[in-house]
Amino acid sequence: MSAVVGLNLPIFEDLPPPEYSSSLETSENEYIASEWLAFLKSIYARLEGKWFTSPVSIALAEDKPKQLLLAKSAGFRVPNGLVTNVANDIIHKTENKRLIIKPVKQGLIEGKNDKVVFTNRIPEIKTQDTSAISQVPSIFQQEIIKKFDARVTVVGKQIFPVAIWSQDDEQTRVDWRKGGRIDLRHQVIELPTDIAKSCIELTSKLNLRFSAIDLVCDQKGNYWFLEINPNGQWAWIENKTNLPIASAIVDELVACGEKI
Repeated sequence: MSAVVGLNLPIFEDLPPPEYSSSLETSENEYIASEWLAFLKSIYARLEGKWFTSPVSIALAEDKPKQLLLAKSAGFRVPNGLVTNVANDIIHKTENKRLIIKPVKQGLIEGKNDKVVFTNRIPEIKTQDTSAISQVPSIFQQEIIKKFDARVTVVGKQIFPVAIWSQDDEQTRVDWRKGGRIDLRHQVIELPTDIAKSCIELTSKLNLRFSAIDLVCDQKGNYWFLEINPNGQWAWIENKTNLPIASAIVDELVACGEKI
């Protein structure tokens, strides 16, 4: 699976550290790393207009609560919910049934045995859940009963929408990534005109030239916004559907180069 990461320099916090000298103190190595990072940030800030998408724009676009607000303003349906770490908020400000929970940002717990934090359905919240919920803020939303998931890859003004038939398997019904089911059905679809326009508008609002937008289609055929990945995977979509995403990225790069 490829992302557009090859077309952008790494986001600041993901920059590889310089090679350290074993003869230096830890504090001195930390100083060196800090100075290199400051220098690279200074360079990056002066390269606007010369990126496929600026790493600064990518970093700012990863703000999921901001995404939800902008998605509404772009005309998307957004599931009711809130971002909180307070159990009483969930009890009193949501229907408190058929809720899902997902991370505000980090979907990976790194360590000896890395763990992926998937979107999960949760039971009705009780006051005794206060301690567990208070540990970290999370996104709580009303679950949308799906017909299918949709991944919309946006490149410039082009969109490549694909239905992912997540409901074909019990394990993938809440989060199609669960279980690593590479055999899930993928089907090229045509989005309603207003949804297609919203995908392009939201990508533009976030100052991106590329995005991977996750939607769900409910049982009545309505589309709901979940999130937008400003640097998301796309190669597996092309491999499964033959959609010309790579070609569109090349065309967009050429167009970017002509403007510089």
